[in-house]
Amino acid sequence: MSNLKFYSEKEIELMTKAIKNNEKLTVASVRFSKEFNRSANSVYVKLLSLAGRMGINKSKKPAKVVTQQSEKGIALKSGFVFDFKPQRAEMHSNHVRLFF
Repeated sequence: MSNLKFYSEKEIELMTKAIKNNEKLTVASVRFSKEFNRSANSVYVKLLSLAGRMGINKSKKPAKVVTQQSEKGIALKSGFVFDFKPQRAEMHSNHVRLFF
């Protein structure tokens, strides 16, 4: 049976201050892991959880969506031209979505 170890109010307060000061979560997790005698991964997950509760999303940035249309079809990246007309096209960083 594993021994559960909860975070104290003082530990949570220190982590909250680090998030509010825009400290990188990976750096903060390594620092706090030494102070709290816990693994860096578990502290990092707790920091992500606290940041999410505070409304600060530090984990991922949304993909950039670019929509382009032209007269004779949809012009996407160089070399990609289609003769049919979808209703909408979304260009993401790693793929293209066409809606008919």
